[in-house]
Amino acid sequence: MKEIILIDDEPLVNRIHTVLIRSAKPDQLLTAFTDPVKAFDYVKDHTTNKLVLLDINMPVMNAWDFLSGLKENHVSIDIIILSSSINPEDKMTAQSYENVKAFLNKPLSKENIRKLIATEDVPIEWPATGSE
Repeated sequence: MKEIILIDDEPLVNRIHTVLIRSAKPDQLLTAFTDPVKAFDYVKDHTTNKLVLLDINMPVMNAWDFLSGLKENHVSIDIIILSSSINPEDKMTAQSYENVKAFLNKPLSKENIRKLIATEDVPIEWPATGSE
């Protein structure tokens, strides 16, 4: 079972997603961070069997800084961008990172949670950016 790591600077968002994930799978390994720097250090040191749900806009370290740091440290871990952004450039930027497997809208839906925990494979979903 993959550990799901929630990284969002909004404690309420992490709490909502934790409750939703736990309601779908009570024994799911789950770690939540509101500080992206602490999350980065954790992910960098614990790379095996993890799935990261990463918010884009956070203070101190945004998603792009986080992803660039992983690349610089040669850390390969599955990432799903989880954001309220509707900016097509954010989706295009996310697609440029090899380890980003999907771009999902906040909050997570029950269907997306089922997909995340039902299989070891990460669901790759790239909604249309309007430029295709």
